[in-house]
Amino acid sequence: MEGTMASFGDFSSLLQLGVGTGVGLSLFRAPVDLRVARISRTIEAELVALRGVTMPFAQRKRRDMLDLKLRFVTVREALDRSLMPFMIAAVIGAFLNLLALIAATMDTGRALTPCQADALIFLSVGWFLMVVVALEVLARLKLQSINRDLRTLRQKRATSIQIQSSPGVPVVNN
Repeated sequence: MEGTMASFGDFSSLLQLGVGTGVGLSLFRAPVDLRVARISRTIEAELVALRGVTMPFAQRKRRDMLDLKLRFVTVREALDRSLMPFMIAAVIGAFLNLLALIAATMDTGRALTPCQADALIFLSVGWFLMVVVALEVLARLKLQSINRDLRTLRQKRATSIQIQSSPGVPVVNN
C-alpha cells in the first residue's frame, strides 16, 4: 500500500466499530462493574458461610464483614458518581465517530493525509482504549482498600481454622 493514499471509505468499518464501542462504554461500565461484582460476590459468600455460626470468632468476623460491606457500598456509590466524566467522554467519542462515519459514507473516495488517517485510527480505537484504561485505574484505586481489607478478613478465617484444628494446640481466638 506504499505510495497510495488511504481514502475515507477505507475507514468506514473502523469508524462503525468506534461508534459501537463508544455507545457500549457509555452504557456498560465493564471495568468497574466486573471489579464491583467480584467483591460483592466474595463478601456475600463470606457472610453466608458465617451465618448461624455461634463461635465468638465467627461472630466477630461476621460483624467485621458487615462493616466492610457497608464501607464497600459507600465506596461503590462514590465510584458510581465519579464515572460520569468517563461516560461523557465515551459518548463524545461515539458522536465524533458517527460524524466521521457519515463523512466517510458521503465522500468515500476522498484521499486522506497520513495525519488524518492517524487521527481516525485514534478516534476509532485509541480514544476508547484510553477511556477503558482510565476506568480500570479508577476502579483499582477506589476499591484498593476494600480489596486489601477483604483479603485480610479472609486470611483471618483460614488462620483461625488452622489453629483450631491443630491437635494438641489450645484454641486461640483472634
